[in-house]
Amino acid sequence: MKRYGVGFAAIAMLVSLPALADGVTPQPSPVTPMNSMPDVPSFGEMSMLFRQFEPEGRRVRQQLRVDLLSALTPLHRAAVGEFIGESALSEEPDANALARKIDAVLSSAEKRDVVAAFYRFLAAQEAIGEKLNAAMAQQFPQLADAIRNQHRESPPSLKPDEVGALLANWLLPQPTMLGLLPQGQPGEVSIRASFSPSSGEDAQFRTRLRSTVLAALTPAHREEVAAAMGRFAVSSEADREALSKQLLAMLSPQEQHGVVAAYAALEPQQTPADAGTVLVNVLLFPLAGAFFRSGAFFR
Repeated sequence: MKRYGVGFAAIAMLVSLPALADGVTPQPSPVTPMNSMPDVPSFGEMSMLFRQFEPEGRRVRQQLRVDLLSALTPLHRAAVGEFIGESALSEEPDANALARKIDAVLSSAEKRDVVAAFYRFLAAQEAIGEKLNAAMAQQFPQLADAIRNQHRESPPSLKPDEVGALLANWLLPQPTMLGLLPQGQPGEVSIRASFSPSSGEDAQFRTRLRSTVLAALTPAHREEVAAAMGRFAVSSEADREALSKQLLAMLSPQEQHGVVAAYAALEPQQTPADAGTVLVNVLLFPLAGAFFRSGAFFR
């Protein structure tokens, strides 16, 4: 499936804004160009422009989340959360299997309403992109021709059996472009543990990390963590910091120590914030990243 886009300026904004909205703010670097081409704005200049559109970008993403959840019956909303929680705590999470389970439980009317909500979001997203393009052309006249001539693609044509992937993609935590930023941002344990390339080595690392972290939890607390992550996924106000604190409160001191030690043993270069943050980053983020890397629906 092709990714729906409104040009390189809007794509850059839509990828960068989740990072800004999550409190990871790039520091302006006027002396560092985005690439070697002459007259191209620096990353710092571009990020300052993107920040002007952050509130609107956050608003339309939040509205999409509300609309997607409103399209589901209370029973099916709870089921979707349960499926996501189970996947997050499984030894080998399967994003495709998760999407199929969600598809199987939804009615035709629910799928229709989910798709309609997604198309409303795309229209709102495009409107923001147009405003960003105009602002960029005004602020950086040297880019005006490129902005005017950029290629545009039609919105994706969604099939009924793709609704599960759409829901999982947008209800799970938003990916952020942490790879472009310095490591060690508050609340982030590891870039590698969250969104790493799908190479064999990194896949093996993620599997070992997940296995060692899960081994630190008692069976009862595994179930509680899965339930909490499921509720988070289908909450209209998904708060990752609150989820981390909730998970931390569930664990015994021994489990907290075991989770942090398991992480530190495999990532000695990183200092985890706390066991709750480790659980969110190690168990929930990679599941979201599976949909992000597959390109099922551009986020």
